[in-house]
Amino acid sequence: MRDYQPGDETFGHMAVGGAVGELTLEVGADALWGEAPTALGLTLSDTEARRMLQLVPTVGYPVGPGKLEVTGQIPLAGRNLPNGAGIGVGYRMTWGLL
Repeated sequence: MRDYQPGDETFGHMAVGGAVGELTLEVGADALWGEAPTALGLTLSDTEARRMLQLVPTVGYPVGPGKLEVTGQIPLAGRNLPNGAGIGVGYRMTWGLL
């Protein structure tokens, strides 16, 4: 029997961006707020609650039918989350208008 419940968490993402010629630029922010978990029916210390705030800049350029994007992950604040600076590369394609 498992008697551990992680704290309720809320995640949010907000971004603004634009284009300079064919180059697209975006600056986003991710945030997470969590409550303290419970174990054996007892709420653990509030210091166990998870928090995160990170900056997420993205640069994209058209390649073929889609867009090649490079995204960074820059932690600004947080606790109880294994989080560090990172980089990601992705390819985005649209499926057409709905």
